[in-house]
Amino acid sequence: MDAIEGAAQPRDEEQVQRAVVVGAGIAGLAAALRLHQQGWDVLMVERAQGRRSSGYLVNLHGPGYDAAERLGLLPALAPRDIGFFTSILVHADGREKLTVPAGVAQTAVGGRALTVFRGDLESVLYEALADAVAIRFGTTVQAVTQNPGEVDITLSDGDCVQAELLIGADGLHSRIRELVFDTEVDCLVNLRHWWERSRWNRFPSTFRKEPAPRSSGPGARRR
Repeated sequence: MDAIEGAAQPRDEEQVQRAVVVGAGIAGLAAALRLHQQGWDVLMVERAQGRRSSGYLVNLHGPGYDAAERLGLLPALAPRDIGFFTSILVHADGREKLTVPAGVAQTAVGGRALTVFRGDLESVLYEALADAVAIRFGTTVQAVTQNPGEVDITLSDGDCVQAELLIGADGLHSRIRELVFDTEVDCLVNLRHWWERSRWNRFPSTFRKEPAPRSSGPGARRR
């Protein structure tokens, strides 16, 4: 597959609104797909030379499951769902430290949940929009200029693209954030996440007790 998968069309005032999405990860692909479904002309820009399908498990429940449903991804994701499983945390020397039964997660989130590998989620998103959205790999954004009603985006391949919307989905050290706002130090937001650990006097009868995988991934062995 070539580094440029599709070409951005010349700007035409009679065309639908254009959006440029920077970053072809999960967030960028999902944003591009939703915009395309809403009738936008979308161009994706990704600095890597090709797709990156690596990653660990992704749990889709609550808002995540709802988003996948609205995007129309559930039929393609369901066959890739590995279901609920028992997790075993171990010490550095391999000794078991803590076991989290599958029933804990199942009871907490209910039936509207999927557990898939990140690579499978990326593949489903990519396949849903690859034929409809232009994706330029090996390309970065060099400059951004805000004008009334649109933004001029200068790309590393020399093109200057005009769009009504620019989305920076280019990760923790976002180049778009740096160009449009400021350095990442000035943009950090304390989300005030909390962790909770509870001690139970008895094991809930609704939790299933089944053999658990010690590791998860392609070819992982179950004991």
